[in-house]
Amino acid sequence: MKKSLLLAACTAFLLAAMVSCKKDTPAPTNDPQNISKCGYVRNPPSCNPTPTPTADCGPATVVDLKSGQGTTVGTVSVSNDPNYLKVTYTTTGNYKLDNVHLYVGNANQVPTRYGSVNVSQFPYSHDFSNNTTTTYTFTIPMAALGSCFSVFAEADVRTSYGGWGGCYGGGSTAAWGRGTRYTSNSCGYNSSAYYFSYCKATCTSDTCLTPAAVLFNGESSWPYGVSSVTVGGYTYTASQVATQYYTPDNDAKTALILLATLKIYGTNITIPSNISTDAATVENWLSTLGQLTSTSNFTAPANVQTAIANIQAWEASKTCSQ
Repeated sequence: MKKSLLLAACTAFLLAAMVSCKKDTPAPTNDPQNISKCGYVRNPPSCNPTPTPTADCGPATVVDLKSGQGTTVGTVSVSNDPNYLKVTYTTTGNYKLDNVHLYVGNANQVPTRYGSVNVSQFPYSHDFSNNTTTTYTFTIPMAALGSCFSVFAEADVRTSYGGWGGCYGGGSTAAWGRGTRYTSNSCGYNSSAYYFSYCKATCTSDTCLTPAAVLFNGESSWPYGVSSVTVGGYTYTASQVATQYYTPDNDAKTALILLATLKIYGTNITIPSNISTDAATVENWLSTLGQLTSTSNFTAPANVQTAIANIQAWEASKTCSQ
């Protein structure tokens, strides 16, 4: 009798400990898209808004997408523009996507069940039925995200298809964007999940023009993604424009520097119509000279000199403080 009571007490104690340890973490309530879970819905439009495409503010963070056996089956890349976070799954070789699940935010708030990450409760998921998908992008509003956060990116992938669920040709295997292996804070479990960190790239919106002295003498780089500029029908790299910057002053050199500055940093600033007209006049003249080199030395006609002077004065009035 005493043994039975002792056994019952021990069993109750162990069950209580397990329940407290295996406390689930529900899906986060601060869903950036105001949906609790996209779920396994074919092509759910509310889960993946299509914004007007804009350039990324910096280079993407790219990690390997690996199966539980350590096989690399693709990549996960993360980037952002001023308004949206973009998380792209891409498989390689013969691997195809069955479904994808994504959580971005505080690692301590990722949905869990019994100490393991619970992808079925991730705020973003998508299921594929075409059997051929190799890439997919979640586009998430950035307003609800902090400066830096964790990315849990999981995908079920397969190499062959027959019946859905792998009944005729092999089942799918889970793969994660690799980084740090997730460990439950409450129990210390090492789950099969991985996550990595991402910090938003800073986006600049120019309301002024960067001075040519900064653009072309090596004090700062050109904007991300800009490696050349076309002026007068000829393409110049950053080093070629810098070479012109250090040549003796002449009308052609001045015209090239002014127009390069206007084209590189003038896309986010309103350019008056008279300056646009002057720029066209100057560019037409430059197009007759051939590609400028360090030895080029040309004097512009009077009307072009006037246009150059107008652009120079306007750019000076719009120069950013340094």
